Amino acid sequence: MSFVTSALYVHSEDQAHEVPPVGVFGRGKRQRPTPHIIEPEQIRAIMQAALDLPPTGKISPYTYHYLFGVLAATGLRISEALALQRDDFVADDVDTATPGGGGEYPVQDGFGWTNGVTRALLELPPAAGDPQSPC
Repeated sequence: MSFVTSALYVHSEDQAHEVPPVGVFGRGKRQRPTPHIIEPEQIRAIMQAALDLPPTGKISPYTYHYLFGVLAATGLRISEALALQRDDFVADDVDTATPGGGGEYPVQDGFGWTNGVTRALLELPPAAGDPQSPC
């Protein structure tokens, strides 16, 4: 309920209460932009292009490759994805070898590759000096 709507309600009970003019507090909520849906083929192309980034033979291309995979698979914000730790991906009591099911949403065709992305990410050795690092 907006302030103006509240003021209108109070004004209906007691005419001594003033109602501010419409728009005095701004235009209200900004309309959200229409989301851009990226197709699985486009995501694969982005992930593949990330592997071609310099410097070759280093971990940076793989970091971007898996980061884009995690973003596509989870819908996380970039800040949330960058804050992830290895333990955030798989709990100790979860069987990762068995396909999922029974969740809130049906399995999406074309997104099965995300399990491979997560497994490959978890198989990378930890970063030097940080045993909790996902890369």
